[in-house]
Amino acid sequence: MLSHIVRRVLQSFGVLAVMSLLVFAAVYAVGNPMDILVNPQSDQDEIARATARWASTGRSSSSTSSSSSTPQPETSEDPSPSTCRRSA
Repeated sequence: MLSHIVRRVLQSFGVLAVMSLLVFAAVYAVGNPMDILVNPQSDQDEIARATARWASTGRSSSSTSSSSSTPQPETSEDPSPSTCRRSA
């Protein structure tokens, strides 16, 4: 029984190592997300605007903006649950 557990643990480490390498390779292969998100025929100004917009939302790893400058979702005038009661 102990040999079975040891074998399964070693298999788990092998799977973790292989998956880590695959995920790293996939992320590394993608490169700059702006190359994917922006139209290839767009000019440098449009690419700069998209990059600034991406960085301002806090999605960029190189963004040093604080959480207070992150855009907040717009609030809507949704009625409260107490005013949305259905009549049975």
